[in-house]
Amino acid sequence: MVIHLHAVTDVPRHAAEHRRQMRALFRCMVVHLERAALLEIRAEQSANPVLAGLLRERAEDHRRRADGVRSHLVAEGALRRRPPGTLRAAATIRTARR
Repeated sequence: MVIHLHAVTDVPRHAAEHRRQMRALFRCMVVHLERAALLEIRAEQSANPVLAGLLRERAEDHRRRADGVRSHLVAEGALRRRPPGTLRAAATIRTARR
């Protein structure tokens, strides 16, 4: 009779790998939100309306990417759902304080 012990020991390893992946996704989300906030600040400071518009478009793209990552994290159970717009406001406030 052969007993496969690897099935028992793989569970913690898989759980640890899943946590690492969720942390990496969370960091990715935060980076996108920080970039969006910084691009918004640069757009506000720009005297060139064309450049300001481009920076705002790029900021919105980063917010969309962050929302996509956040949706994945919620689906995985790593984050809870949030009211719309609260994540964006929090990132803007945090960056403005720097």
